[in-house]
Amino acid sequence: MCGIFAYLGSVKASAKIIAGLQKLEYRGYDSAGIAMIDSQGKLQLAKSVGYVSKLKKILESRKNANYRLAIGHTRWATHGQVNRRNAHPHLDCSRQIAVVHNGVIENFQELKTQLIRQGHRFRSSTDSEVIGHLIEEFLNQGLPFAAAFRRALQSLVGAWAVATISSRRPNTLWLGRFSSPLAIGLADKEVYASSDARAFPGKVKKIIFLEDGQLAKINLGQKQKIAVFNLDGRRIKHQPIGKKSIGKINLSRGKFDHFMLKEIFEQPAAIARALSGRVDFKKRSIVLGGLETIKGEIKKKKFLGLVACGTSYHAAMIGRLFASGGLGMPSWLANSSDYGPLDIDAYTLGRSSVFYVSQSGETADTLAGLKLIEKHSKALNLGIVNVVGSSLARRVKAGVYTRAGVEIGVAASKTFLNQIMAIILAEAYIGQLQRHPISGRSFFSGLKTLDKKIAVSLKKSPAIRKMTRRLTNVDSFMFLGRHLAYPLALEGALKLKEIAYKFSYGSPLGELKHGPLALVDRNNVAVITIFRKDPDWRKSISNIQEIIARKGRVIVVSDLDRREIPAQVESAISFPRLNSLWLAPFVAAPILQLFAYHLANHLGREIDKPRYLAKSVTVI
Repeated sequence: MCGIFAYLGSVKASAKIIAGLQKLEYRGYDSAGIAMIDSQGKLQLAKSVGYVSKLKKILESRKNANYRLAIGHTRWATHGQVNRRNAHPHLDCSRQIAVVHNGVIENFQELKTQLIRQGHRFRSSTDSEVIGHLIEEFLNQGLPFAAAFRRALQSLVGAWAVATISSRRPNTLWLGRFSSPLAIGLADKEVYASSDARAFPGKVKKIIFLEDGQLAKINLGQKQKIAVFNLDGRRIKHQPIGKKSIGKINLSRGKFDHFMLKEIFEQPAAIARALSGRVDFKKRSIVLGGLETIKGEIKKKKFLGLVACGTSYHAAMIGRLFASGGLGMPSWLANSSDYGPLDIDAYTLGRSSVFYVSQSGETADTLAGLKLIEKHSKALNLGIVNVVGSSLARRVKAGVYTRAGVEIGVAASKTFLNQIMAIILAEAYIGQLQRHPISGRSFFSGLKTLDKKIAVSLKKSPAIRKMTRRLTNVDSFMFLGRHLAYPLALEGALKLKEIAYKFSYGSPLGELKHGPLALVDRNNVAVITIFRKDPDWRKSISNIQEIIARKGRVIVVSDLDRREIPAQVESAISFPRLNSLWLAPFVAAPILQLFAYHLANHLGREIDKPRYLAKSVTVI
């Protein structure tokens, strides 16, 4: 979940590193650091606790040294407290080797114990520091640097992306990855490395994505700049790809106070992109080029599976309901953060098309689920991903990009809606192939105007801002919903946890009398009910009456007319009514996102960078 950025070139390296780390700060912002090789071949270090902007000020206060080689890091802590000592880069005993690392080293304690016995002195309580000492130890045993670097990484158990520089090799950058992303960007007389290829500057034209177990040695000024190896030292051919399709990270918030609010309001345009060229409204059919080449394989699979975690899991829950209720397709759903060998149903898996859903395409839990399923079955593995060129996108056989665009805010907003859209389009496409088409015209007519309907929901922002001001002293929130609204309740509760730091709980509305009703408290609990005018809407009204009878505070989020809602509710926020049941989440979810945003803003929270969280979860 940390961010790595490295530079090897002909201009001031520190400025390049700071620019890259600022684009990667969504991956972690506990602390930041940089290691550089100066013109005399000496290793220089700078670290700070907090945001990259603090590191930038430290560097600006130093003399204008013209460094050509540097590695940088922005941290999300896994081992060791947040302090300057634990910030990356980490050094070896001789202070000649600097290492930055993303991932978790599961066997670090035994490695550290062994290295201490061999005389090494540790300065931090991180798992990452063992890497530099391992390289140093193998160098002390007489190995050349390339072999020492390889042997050090061979010793690690867990997930790692590593960038290393050394005053012993002042013109060389060393890279390696296993289960954590790392890409190399090629520009004229410059080479970059990053945890996210979208952080590369515009001058980068070609990208090399390192795969698991691959290492790279990059030299400045030599004819052959880059050599890629496996962990055994065998040279690997690498084929750079063009950068045009990758996109870039834009750090401008425009007129908005936070990236999250900007991204909530980008949802109409994001959904329009997700639909563009994928729906034939005349024929009422779905066209997905990403799945077209494997449609023969898809036809043979009886089941449809969805594997995801976090917000992506909530999107997949809606997708599973659409597959079973809207298309009549046998389907299953797995939470990848709690999925293991005991959950494997080899018979079903082997006959399944499995969609792995991940915004970043680097989610460690979901990639682990993919590896497990690959090992135990002959499932057709497919992806629902936002980031082109990500690990998941490269590993699955085919898939559908969500087209949400770059999302900087840690709490997902537009990526959630676009994941739902990509899932239901993929399922509708498979339904066409397997003679389970979506019935009725309302679905397609609803898609045609969906972006405009979402915009109507967003106009509720001022009313939601005013309403949430009254709720800042509430301790706990319950989000309740039926059918499609239950995943929305879970997502609404998650958003509030993430950015407002309020205890929030999601439950099926029908479960109210089976426990949650005991939590109703006028002063300390607010209940948010989410539903549409479907065949069960009167049951939802009855549940609301039960809360009111216990003097509970109720906020209704629905498409009902205000006259149909009990007068005693504290607030009612409406979303547009759609003829198709399956499209209701697209107009209801933005209201829940705005609810969390405005409440967090009233409380003065750091909305785009919530405490203890990071955007891309690359460690388990």
